[in-house]
Amino acid sequence: MIPNTSSKKFRQKLKDMKVWLYANRDQKLKKLMGMLNLKLTGHYRYYGVSLF
Repeated sequence: MIPNTSSKKFRQKLKDMKVWLYANRDQKLKKLMGMLNLKLTGHYRYYGVSLF
């Protein structure tokens, strides 16, 4: 059985991501995408999500 992410934690992370994106929206797009990629990679590694 695969455990599901708590909906409460998931909603909070989405809100945190929105705040972070608004705070960093003045960055150049290439830099912003690089930082976002690092954040998502960390999330995937923490939760053991396999992309393949």
